[in-house]
This record gives sequence, C-alpha cells and structure tokens, in this order.
Amino acid sequence: MDIHTYSELEVSFHYTDKHVNKIEDQHMQSIDKLLEYLKLPAEDDHKYRDLHLARAIVVWMSLMTGRKKAGICKEVRDLADGYAPKI
Repeated sequence: MDIHTYSELEVSFHYTDKHVNKIEDQHMQSIDKLLEYLKLPAEDDHKYRDLHLARAIVVWMSLMTGRKKAGICKEVRDLADGYAPKI
C-alpha cells in the first residue's frame, strides 16, 4: 500500500488556511459554491491540489464548530452540522 507523502519544504498551508478563514455566508449558498471557494488557493494543475483541498475542508469544518449558520443554505448547514462536534 502506497501512502501519499509530501515534502514540508514544498508544501505550505499558510495561504489555504488564510483563505478558508475569510469565508463568508455568500460562499456557502450551495455545496458547489462552497467547493468552488475552497478550491481557489490551488490551481487545477497544482501538484498538491488534492492535499490543499483536503486541508481546506478540514479547516472549514473546524470553523463551523459553534458558528452561527443562519445565513447559510440548508444543504451546507446540514453538512456542517453533520461533521461539527456538538458543544
């Protein structure tokens, strides 16, 4: 079994994390809009595109913990509630 690895000298999540932390309700009006926003930091042909997307999803899930979700569409709100731990 191959395990995907990456060099910490080649990969930085600084811009991905910063981008996701700026997400606004308008970016969460559908699953497609959410994914479109989360994919922005890494170009489609970026060597570590999938790694950056996975990181963006994890950061987004952590942001949803305890966040007021009144301005987000139900589909995204249900997704966030399904993964965010209940506090």
